[in-house]
Amino acid sequence: MATDTMSDRRTARPATAAPRRVFVIDDDEVILLTCRRTLEKAGYDVETFENGLDGIRRIEQLQPQLLLVDLKMPELDGLQVIERVRKVDPDVVIAVITGYATISTAVEAMKAGAYDFLPKPFTPDELRLIVNRGHERWRLATESARLRREKDEAERRFVTFVSHQLKTPVVAA
Repeated sequence: MATDTMSDRRTARPATAAPRRVFVIDDDEVILLTCRRTLEKAGYDVETFENGLDGIRRIEQLQPQLLLVDLKMPELDGLQVIERVRKVDPDVVIAVITGYATISTAVEAMKAGAYDFLPKPFTPDELRLIVNRGHERWRLATESARLRREKDEAERRFVTFVSHQLKTPVVAA
């Protein structure tokens, strides 16, 4: 008799699927709580940090696919966080959240390595849209890198095979 139920099969994540992990760095506790609740309901694993240093330390340990970071924070501002995170994990997709949204801050954040920009206040739907879009960008970049590696390996095997065949004398039948 099978012990698993239909709900177990629906909610069980395949062994090969990586968790959809999002980190949020913001000095505003309400933003952190809102992001956590909204994104966990959308199926993301969420970790929140009240300052950039704690967030960067955790990114060094457990690389998320997506980082949401506030621009204006004490000690380490969002642009400094982006710069340091890029050194630790160049593949993480970064979106900036800020209450000081201007064209110049958006441009500055994009130059620093941010992918997207979410002005405060934002709705749960806007947050989910930015995070879903960022996660899709990460997934496509990861898939593209995997396919490039497979292509390079196939080319290497083909060249090895052809060079071996050219070195082998032809046998008349």
